[in-house]
Amino acid sequence: MESLRIEMARRISQRYEEVEIIVKKAGSDGLSVLLAPDKDNAKAFVQETLQDAWENADDWFVQ
Repeated sequence: MESLRIEMARRISQRYEEVEIIVKKAGSDGLSVLLAPDKDNAKAFVQETLQDAWENADDWFVQ
């Protein structure tokens, strides 16, 4: 999970200057975007970024 948090922070901070990424284990999927001026656009960007990171995990994942 730490590898995912680091990768997401790296990717998202390229678009948003102040970002805090929290990754939690959960029984269901969920994504929250807090304190963004335009939450809908920010959430869509994070979802796309997460999908891309997941699909390309072989490129960045370190165990």
